[in-house]
Amino acid sequence: MSVDRLARALDEQVRRFARALAGARRGEVAGVHQARVASRRLREILPVAAWAGPGDLAGRARDEVRRVTQLLGPVRELDVTRGYLEDAAARHAWELPVVEHLREGLARDRRERQAAATAALRQESTKQMLRDVRQVVRDLAAAGHTAAWEKRLDRRRRKRAKALGASLDDLGTLYVPTRLHAVRIATKKLRYSLEADRAIRRAALTSDIRTLESAQEALGHLHDLQILQDRLHRAGREAGATRALMAQLRRMSAELEGECRQLHAQVLARAARWRQLAARQAER
Repeated sequence: MSVDRLARALDEQVRRFARALAGARRGEVAGVHQARVASRRLREILPVAAWAGPGDLAGRARDEVRRVTQLLGPVRELDVTRGYLEDAAARHAWELPVVEHLREGLARDRRERQAAATAALRQESTKQMLRDVRQVVRDLAAAGHTAAWEKRLDRRRRKRAKALGASLDDLGTLYVPTRLHAVRIATKKLRYSLEADRAIRRAALTSDIRTLESAQEALGHLHDLQILQDRLHRAGREAGATRALMAQLRRMSAELEGECRQLHAQVLARAARWRQLAARQAER
C-alpha cells in the first residue's frame, strides 16, 4: 500500500489540531478539549509516519505535539472538575456557601493554568510546530511505496492491546484507584491506535472503537469523581478552614465515595468484554 492514505490521514489531523489550537490559546473550554484530543491523535500517527519518511522531523514534531498535550492537561482537568462540582452539588443538594468556596478556588486555579499555557503556546512557537508537522506530510507524499509503516502500525496496535489486557488482569476486584487509572490510560491509547488504523487503512474497527469509547467514558467518569474528591480533601487542609467546613467537606467526600464504589462495580461487570477485545486486537 502506498503512503497516500497515511499522508491524508495525517494532514486531516493537522488541520483539526490547528483549528482547535486557536481556541485553546484563547482559553475556550471546547478548544482546550479538542486540542487535547487532536494532539493525541497526531501523536499516534506521527511515529508511524517516521517509518515511511525522514524520521527525525516526525520524531521532533511528535515531541512538540506532546508538549501541547501536557500544557493543556491541567486546564482541561480543571474544566472537567468544575462541571462535576456543579452536577454533584445538584445531585446531593450541597450547601451553596461551600460550593461557592470550591468554585472560586477552581476558577482561580484555572486562570493561572490558562495564563501559563497561553504564554507557552505563543503563536510563533505553535506556527513552527505546525510547519514541522506539515513538512512531514509533504515528505510522506513524496515517499512512494513502503511496507515498513504498516508493520509499525500493527506493532503499535498489538502493544497497546497487550497493555490493556495486562492492566485488566491487574485490576482485581478491590477498589484501587491507581489500578483503575492504569486501565483508563491503556484504554485511551488503544482507542487512538484503532482510530489511526481506521483512518489510514479504512479498517473495519468502528464496533471496537465504540466499545473502547464507552469504556473510556465509564473509567473517565470514575476518575473525574476521584479528582473532585481530592479537591474536597485539599479544601479541608487549607489554612483557615473551620471545623464546620471540614465536616461538610467530609460528608460531601463520603457521598462521592459512594458513587465511585457503584461505578467501580459497573466497571468490573464490563471488564470481561474489554479483555476479550484486547485479546482479539493483540492477535490481529
